Formats: sequence, structure tokens, C-alpha cells
Amino acid sequence: MKKPGQLLAGTVLSLSLMASVSHAGAAGAYVGGGAGMFLPIESHVSVEPAGTGAKLSYNPGFRLAAVGGYQFGSGLRGEGELNFRRVTTDKFHTSGAPVQVDSNIWSCGFMANAYYDFVTRTAVTPFIGAGLGCAVVNFGRGTSNGRTLWNSGQELSVAYQGIAGFALALGRQTSLDFVYHHYATPPLHFDTLDSQYKGLNLSTGIRHRF
Repeated sequence: MKKPGQLLAGTVLSLSLMASVSHAGAAGAYVGGGAGMFLPIESHVSVEPAGTGAKLSYNPGFRLAAVGGYQFGSGLRGEGELNFRRVTTDKFHTSGAPVQVDSNIWSCGFMANAYYDFVTRTAVTPFIGAGLGCAVVNFGRGTSNGRTLWNSGQELSVAYQGIAGFALALGRQTSLDFVYHHYATPPLHFDTLDSQYKGLNLSTGIRHRF
């Protein structure tokens, strides 16, 4: 006779297998949303009119997203994504000692993403993907000790991202997603500032298939 612990483990495993196979293998439209950390990568900047070259570091920020798409039975998925990111600056690094700089930076955009789900006979479905779209990026006025380093500016830019993660099946139609995004735009050109805008994203979200 099996022990209660073995019976419980076997039952949980069986339910996980059934949920994951039915969830990963079925086709259908889905919606979802997620939130997480945005970790900007230190960027090279140039401040006009002096043309001062420097590096700009950031504090961790956050990312919010809403998605809608279609899951094909072959493991392919396509989706549209609306996203919002916000960060603040940390330090301005020149040839001298770094100085504290205060600026609020946000972006909102749309991405068209494509994924491939690696179907397994477990509750976990790894996936990889990539996306291409556009973003409106707003750099707030940069100040240090009351002195303005650059004026505020806004630009519409192309955006792209690489994606990897895994989905944990919560039932036949719902999954919990754990996702890594490597997000970036080409160099941005504002009124008195040229800068990069790129970073790492660690997000958690929920997805429901109809």
C-alpha cells in the first residue's frame, strides 16, 4: 500500500501533466498582463552645446504591459503588446568624479511579438521570442545641484526586444508567465541630449486563453 505522501505526490504530478499538455497544445486567442522590474543599462550620452561625452547610470525602475494574441497548436504564438516603463537617473560619469543627476524618464510603446513554446509533459512550458515595434521616449530635464545639464525632450523611435521565459500552467486555460526581456531602441536624439535607451526586464504576468 502506498504511503499518503506518495499518493499526494502522484496526484499532483498527474494533474500537472494533464493541465500542462492541454494548455500548451491547444490553440486559441489569449489576453494577459504583467509587471516587473526595468533595469536600464548604463548608457553613453552627449550633452550639447558643449558636446560633453559621459556615461549615465540609472536607478531600477518598473515595467507594465498588457498583451493580446493567438496561440497556435504548433507551438507558435503571435501577440501585440502595449507597454510602459519608468526610471530615474542616478549618476553622471565624466572624466572627473561622478555627480548625482536627477531626471525622470518614461516610455510607452507597442510591440509585435512572436514566440515559440517548447511543449513539455510537465506544468512548465519554456519559450523564446522576439519583438519589433515603436516607443515614445521622454527624457525629463536633467539637473545636478540646481544646475541644468540637459533640457527635457521626447522622441518617437523604433524599439526591439529579445524574450525568454517559462509559463507555469494554473489550469486548462490559464498560465503564470515568468519572462526576461532585453529591450532597446536605437540611439535617441533630443534637443540638448543624445542618449541610449536599453535595459533588462524581469516580469511576472498572467495569461488566459479563450
